[in-house]
Amino acid sequence: MIVSNIITCTILLLLALKQAFCNSFPVCTSINSQLLDCVRLDKNSNILLKETRRQGLLMPLTLQLFFPSGQMLVDADFINKRLTRFALDGSVEEMLNGEHYLRRENQKTVVECDGLNCISNRYPILAVPDLSLQFGDILFVTNLNPYSGRQTSWFTHVGVVVSKDGEPLRLLGNDLFENLSESSLSESFMNPWAYMALRSEAFSSKAREISKNSNILSRPMRTCTELVAGIFYAIFKDLKRSEFEKMYPDLIASDILAQSEVLAFSHPMFSDPKKILESDSEHRKKLILAWQKITSHPEMALANLLLTDFPLQPLIYRPDLLEALLRYATTDLYLSSESP
Repeated sequence: MIVSNIITCTILLLLALKQAFCNSFPVCTSINSQLLDCVRLDKNSNILLKETRRQGLLMPLTLQLFFPSGQMLVDADFINKRLTRFALDGSVEEMLNGEHYLRRENQKTVVECDGLNCISNRYPILAVPDLSLQFGDILFVTNLNPYSGRQTSWFTHVGVVVSKDGEPLRLLGNDLFENLSESSLSESFMNPWAYMALRSEAFSSKAREISKNSNILSRPMRTCTELVAGIFYAIFKDLKRSEFEKMYPDLIASDILAQSEVLAFSHPMFSDPKKILESDSEHRKKLILAWQKITSHPEMALANLLLTDFPLQPLIYRPDLLEALLRYATTDLYLSSESP
């Protein structure tokens, strides 16, 4: 009962804090020609946020968020890869310190990572499956690492099979703002707890064309879904989606699933793939609404993201990478279904 009351109070305080953020703007002072110290206050002059940022950038170097009571909520140093999130009672809910990550719920550890080695007490880590896939098949994977440590995103990564029959399985994919590269199945599965393999003849045919286009293959991709989204939505042109929907793995997975044959599936949230399609509409609306609120004021986007229950959190990315992502994701075009 005590734990339940604490959780309820924390949720109410976070809702109040989000509302205060919607009605507040930063007051910044120059430290020097490059750096700014910024503070945001609520209507009662209580400090909501402190941050240090470079002139002209959206991405803060350091950030502190506070409950209305003045108690620390988030303390982050993105340069040194440190972030701590506190509960209302002062206990640690989430912590990143260099390569070590910890997430706790009800004062019990549910996720812990040392570098790329992660364990979860919520969903078991799976062995790398023995999959029989062919060129053009699509593999969605849900891997565990700090940015997906909440384990609420259906999928976190996607790749396209590019190996030929008889060759060891190779997948084409990328991380944020990186060039496409090939990886083995074991390299694509890093602490996996869910996966889904799909086949679409139309997609496979288009993927063969793309695989011969050096201009596409040699340029950096903004997200891990950009290649797959580019192929899929070029085929299904009547399916209007925003850039956000094309970026987010859960949402593009639902769209492709509706047009594909399921080759392999393992997911602790769903008994079978049809359940994903049944859950898509509500899940899609929730994610889009959350992202609209997060990016409503670009200069507050990162703080708003840390205030939400958004499944993927910006814990492990370099400041320059987060800056690029914030600028890409806060454009008007990004949430418009008329985007190319």
